[in-house]
Amino acid sequence: MSEPLLQVENLTVTLHTPQGDLVAAENVSFDVLPGEMMGLVGESGSGKSIILRAIMGLLPREASVTGHVRWRGVDYIGAPERLWKALRGRHIGMVFQDPMTALNPIRRIGPQLVEGPQRILGWSRREAARHAVELLESVRIPDPQRVLRQYPHELSGGMRQRVVIAMAMACEPELILCDEPTTALDVTVQAKVLDLIGERTRTMGSAVILVSHDLAVVAQLCSSVQVMYAGQLVERGPIDDVFADPRHAYTAALLGSLPDIDAERRRPVSIPGELPDRFLRPSGCRFHLRCNVAGEVCPDEDYALRQVGVDALLSAAPGRGADDALERGSACFYDLGIPDAIAEPAMGGRRS
Repeated sequence: MSEPLLQVENLTVTLHTPQGDLVAAENVSFDVLPGEMMGLVGESGSGKSIILRAIMGLLPREASVTGHVRWRGVDYIGAPERLWKALRGRHIGMVFQDPMTALNPIRRIGPQLVEGPQRILGWSRREAARHAVELLESVRIPDPQRVLRQYPHELSGGMRQRVVIAMAMACEPELILCDEPTTALDVTVQAKVLDLIGERTRTMGSAVILVSHDLAVVAQLCSSVQVMYAGQLVERGPIDDVFADPRHAYTAALLGSLPDIDAERRRPVSIPGELPDRFLRPSGCRFHLRCNVAGEVCPDEDYALRQVGVDALLSAAPGRGADDALERGSACFYDLGIPDAIAEPAMGGRRS
């Protein structure tokens, strides 16, 4: 097996705000292998974007971090800024959610696009300019010479996002982080941008972490998936296994909330309730307040990922070991059917 490019281990990000401390992500661990396309899914506020920013070393000043972010075995948590700068762009690129905030509004596209290759790769201005034209052509931007002379506000949303993708790939990084790359785009442009990301990363052989709340997009592009809820990683594994046989109630509920054109009788079912208060996180599995199959053990403090099947498919549930947890009746250690995980009645049902 290939050595991981990226290893995230027990990553916890806490934001210190005037209202109190907010744990945005807690004890998150995963590896990314060379060429892997990984999806990171969950509701808004689950901690997906903050994890990407922690990986890039771009957290706000009011944030504190514990755990490890290792790039090819080197831990960057607590590293000086010069090491982070050497990592960004050359080894890890990022496609941000809003292209208007990712681009400098008072600089033309050309200078922004050539800056990375000049500064990071040491190319001459002529080499970088020629590469910029090739990059814009590779992301299917017509008349790239004209676009290089334009300002961001002169481009459409789809064109701006293509420029941001080109910038992220300018130094051919080994890993590209995509934070909801189609959120700011209309539906007709979204599919083209996603196809473009998949095509370009396959061409370069780059690994990808794709943050999205759109499970269909993740299923289309990714080979593995990490599911997050309220700052916790609740399930991970090969995309086909997780989506076909979810082992955590939240994953099953997410899938059950989607329309299914192949289903004859099942209708999409919304997940009852809402995310817990960000400053008052419940103990144990944080989904237990909204889960109809939660057991008495689910609010326990002990919370971890355990192996539940072949191919390292993991599901989060309380309990110190598989046998103990099964005996204690944790719902997420059972084979969950989608209707079981989301069937109403009321929120917070308990399974003994």
